[in-house]
Amino acid sequence: MRGELVAIDLETTGLDANQDAIIEVGAVRVIDGKLAEEFSTLVNPGIPIPEFITQLTGIRTEDVQDAPTIEKVLPQIIEFVADRPLIAHNITLDASFLYRYGILKRNVRIDTFDLASVLLPRAARYTLSALTAEFGVEMGQAHRALDDAKASALLYNLLWEKALNLPSATLREICDAARDFDNWDSKATFVAAMRERPAAQDEVASPTLFSPSLTLDEPLHSKEASKPIDAQAIVSVMDENSSLAKTLPNYERRAQQIDMAQSVGEAFNHSQHVMIEAGTGVGKSLAYLVPAALWATNNDERVVISTNTLNLQDQLIQKDIPILETALSTPFHASVMKGRGNYLCPRRLAALRRRRPTSVDELRTFAKILVWSLESNTGDKGEISIRGPIEHSTWQRLSAEDEDCTLHHCETLMGGICPFYKARKAADSAHLLVVNHALLISDAMTENRVLPDYRYLVIDEGHQLEDAVTNGQSTRFDEA
Repeated sequence: MRGELVAIDLETTGLDANQDAIIEVGAVRVIDGKLAEEFSTLVNPGIPIPEFITQLTGIRTEDVQDAPTIEKVLPQIIEFVADRPLIAHNITLDASFLYRYGILKRNVRIDTFDLASVLLPRAARYTLSALTAEFGVEMGQAHRALDDAKASALLYNLLWEKALNLPSATLREICDAARDFDNWDSKATFVAAMRERPAAQDEVASPTLFSPSLTLDEPLHSKEASKPIDAQAIVSVMDENSSLAKTLPNYERRAQQIDMAQSVGEAFNHSQHVMIEAGTGVGKSLAYLVPAALWATNNDERVVISTNTLNLQDQLIQKDIPILETALSTPFHASVMKGRGNYLCPRRLAALRRRRPTSVDELRTFAKILVWSLESNTGDKGEISIRGPIEHSTWQRLSAEDEDCTLHHCETLMGGICPFYKARKAADSAHLLVVNHALLISDAMTENRVLPDYRYLVIDEGHQLEDAVTNGQSTRFDEA
């Protein structure tokens, strides 16, 4: 939305609009994306400013003693804003203080927090300081009204450009879903973007997430006679002049790491169990990944690697394994599998599209997922910032966590576009398959219904396995 807009921010003595008071007002008028005029004033709240507010804002009680009261400031706010759309970060809080005095109730509201949560689905945090830092916007002094208002205005300009560049099909769907929700503080922006987008950008873009499955490697077929790992081959990968040393800057040979890797290799060679306690700094991930990859490629055999946390799972697949792929001369395929609840289900999303969101909260999460689907080709929950109980609840209803859905049923209905189905098919051809303890235990208890067949297993964070078994096989009953 272009034209004339006003970004506003209030500093207050607390968060309760019915009892707390305004101590500072800052506002900027924006014309076609440029800051045109400023308004700023301290306000005498008539009560002492709490110490924690002073620590947050730097505003002391003595600073506002000679400032005008809010009753004298209100006409100035009304004149400055007039009937222009109002921008704020977490606008509900600022509006609640203004509405207490009966002003600006009819102005269109734009919440940059709400808008960012849709247009930046991968952002780690949605605070004003975090978002401006991500965009490289100079914020000034945080928690001072005028600086925060300027930051909100600049942030809105950047978010507007993102909205304007969404595919028309996505914009149209968001606007259609929001048709009955005039109380959604991002609606006006998406409607305006749909109207104002350049005609040259009016093509329909196909989301990568639900494109047909890419051609995958053939499933593994293990050899009848196992080919053992040469202990020297492990050393050659991990020594000071090794391919790993050339791949990793400042690489140092670690005797304990090589000893651990050779022990793991011996366990593979002789089909034995081995338990290893590795202290901090040993480099245990590469110590088991090197022999696991060598064994898997030697024998066209799958090795499953189980971790306790999704974070370590992501670290292995995104950092450690790519390093190993660069270092090893023999190529191998690695994949990751998570529980069904970590993947978006296109069938359930299609059902929501047909019935339409029933609340603003569901609408916001739905729009966020639509935008994210343009960027993701995995449908993995780990790639989207799902925050708070409402977003988690909406995701759960849209995830592939459906006990009645089998791979065959999914392929028949969805033609192979389901993210969980694609992850499962990729696992069939994986030499290294990274999972977590919860999925490992669940798969074992359901007679291998999720993971492909495997005979070799590395359990990282093994000290957490007992808790994973207990948690995975326990049922809790609460008093009604």
